[in-house]
Amino acid sequence: MTLLETVSERVARLPPERQEEVLDFVEFLSLKNAESGNDTALDAVLQRRIAEIENGRVQGLPAEQVVREMRAKYG
Repeated sequence: MTLLETVSERVARLPPERQEEVLDFVEFLSLKNAESGNDTALDAVLQRRIAEIENGRVQGLPAEQVVREMRAKYG
């Protein structure tokens, strides 16, 4: 499984409000990195989020639910 697949699956298990935080942060980093060409900050965030899921600090949601909610909110 790729890092992106792992992160996507784990973010899908987060409560909706935590997913929104992740989405907002990733979007911010994406825009910032588009200007700088640096993915290091995003990698660090993704690794931290994976660790939070793995150590049980946060719990995920089914991917299907997350996709439905994201499509409803963002089209």
